[in-house]
Amino acid sequence: MGGWQGHARRSLPALHSDTVFALRFSPDGTKLATASADKFLKVSSVADGKLLRSYEGHTHHVLAVDWRADGKSL
Repeated sequence: MGGWQGHARRSLPALHSDTVFALRFSPDGTKLATASADKFLKVSSVADGKLLRSYEGHTHHVLAVDWRADGKSL
């Protein structure tokens, strides 16, 4: 059986200060949402890696993230 093989196209090492538990691409593939142990949920642009939005206020690790089907809400 052949496994999936790919190459990293972008690295975002400064996006979170702790372990990333989950990530999801938006339905249109233009944004990446990430959930982390640093208690942040962040949304970045896939094209250039730019941080678009940071959601703070969680009192514990953020363990999961997902997009609504319309891609406008998390």
